[in-house]
Amino acid sequence: MVVEETAKLTHETAIGSLDKRRVETLMSRGLTADQAADVIVIGLFK
Repeated sequence: MVVEETAKLTHETAIGSLDKRRVETLMSRGLTADQAADVIVIGLFK
């Protein structure tokens, strides 16, 4: 919520594919492909 009337807000989104090497590294440590993807995506938001 923005309460400043003079504020300008923008939004940007980028879509791309996951780095296969990172997924494979996490899978080699016991994660499924879906779990590895989740870890990578969640890490981007932290």
